[in-house]
Amino acid sequence: MKNGNIVIKATKQENILVNLAKRVNIKKLVSILLVFGSLFWLVWIIQADIRNDWKQILPKDYLWAIIALVIGVISQFINVIIFSQFLRIDKENFHFFQVSKLFFTGQIIRYMPGRVWGIFYQVMNASTNTPKKNILQANIELMFVAFTGLLTISFSIIIFSLDSWYISILFFIFGFLFIIIVLLKGWLTIILELADNLLRRNEERIFFLPLSLNVCLSTVSLFCLSWVIYLFGWLSLGEAGYGGDTTPTTMLMLASTYSISWFIGYMSMITPSGLGVREASFLLLAQGIATSSELVLLAIVVRLWLLLIDLILFLTFSPIKPNKNIIENYSQ
Repeated sequence: MKNGNIVIKATKQENILVNLAKRVNIKKLVSILLVFGSLFWLVWIIQADIRNDWKQILPKDYLWAIIALVIGVISQFINVIIFSQFLRIDKENFHFFQVSKLFFTGQIIRYMPGRVWGIFYQVMNASTNTPKKNILQANIELMFVAFTGLLTISFSIIIFSLDSWYISILFFIFGFLFIIIVLLKGWLTIILELADNLLRRNEERIFFLPLSLNVCLSTVSLFCLSWVIYLFGWLSLGEAGYGGDTTPTTMLMLASTYSISWFIGYMSMITPSGLGVREASFLLLAQGIATSSELVLLAIVVRLWLLLIDLILFLTFSPIKPNKNIIENYSQ
């Protein structure tokens, strides 16, 4: 009889645990932890930057500082348009605000150590309208365009500053032709398919679709527009009192060297958001453009500038709730 009571109690406890597990959405819980963890991390970065040098960080001209922030928000917002094109979603199923929320939340989470958490969050929150493979492919393609385009524009500006304008133009043209060819030929999709086959082995193969010529041309145009606006943001920072010699040529050179340093920092997966590596490489590459103290201050200001841009866009789109009649989370 006692054994029977023990079995009944054990069964009841198991049922309670099963019901509790059903009520708790593990994906939602992990998503919330990632978001709050990244926000906590951003707050820690901000206070660490402004704790000792907050008086030096204050701009000489607040109006130009605000203009730089607005310009930066517009520049970053264009990236979600590119990302939405890479998702390959039908117009009937496409919901821009929900895609924007997914994108900018991922951007915030990318500041955490490891950098892959943003993509992990986006893939985990895949839906019937934004499948996991589409999100993964869109991220890979966006990173390729961002990295290749960043290096192309940055080195083009540096080469142009050396009075080699014809080489600069050729470098710019060939750089973006390479981007168009890679996207159009679907070379990135081939890599994704090979990786998927290795992981899935005997399971059903997933096919990743290449992009059309119109989307490729639109992507390059939007990316260049985003960068033109971004460079105007740097000029605005110069007008706000950062960078020492605030002539347009100097600020464009600083923008180029910082962008190359950002790429180097991003490649260092160990450090959170490239902290330390990015600043060290910026000080090394920008030697002679400004004094060491000016470069250190500018590195901190630009980091806060980019961070605040992502934070503003995240807070703008985070209140948007998914349409339950349209988007259903994957259960598998």
